Amino acid sequence: MNIILASESPRRLELMKYLTDDYLVIPSDFQEREVSFNGDPIHYCKELAYQKARTVSEKYPDDLILGSDTIVVIDGLILNKPQDRAEAREMIQRLQGRVHEVMTAFAILNPTQEIKVIDQVATRVCFAPMTDGEIESYLEQGDFRGKAGAYAIQGAAAPFIDFIEGDFYTVVGLPVARLYKEFRKLGVI
Repeated sequence: MNIILASESPRRLELMKYLTDDYLVIPSDFQEREVSFNGDPIHYCKELAYQKARTVSEKYPDDLILGSDTIVVIDGLILNKPQDRAEAREMIQRLQGRVHEVMTAFAILNPTQEIKVIDQVATRVCFAPMTDGEIESYLEQGDFRGKAGAYAIQGAAAPFIDFIEGDFYTVVGLPVARLYKEFRKLGVI
């Protein structure tokens, strides 16, 4: 049985190496827009992770598929990947000087063996207050592209993170410690 990561995220690829070197990468073609937000961020995030894993498991039912999704939540809103610099500016302005939650959900599926594990891990993150100049300088670096909430904690936003409460790797994109426990229970590592 192969372990398949249903993502081509460079961050998730890097984090998987903490779990195993023996895995394949087969990105899911699931369109995230197909899941609508019903007001419950936990359900929304878990559903995205599940659907990503499910689409790959349909083609590889004998393998162990890992799907994952990361969202940023503040004021009951989900900050997805910004469409452009203007939207990224709005997100950073909303986050700066405040605490928000970063949630990464995961789904581990193997239809043949009836394995279905879906869970999530949340971490609280506090952004420092930023001046308009600091926001513009941050945006100029382009690190907001393709990132939920318009930032990567391990990237150009690092100087503006006052503190986190929880798992750092959840914010990066994969709850490594939690996944290790699940993989160990399943006997795959």
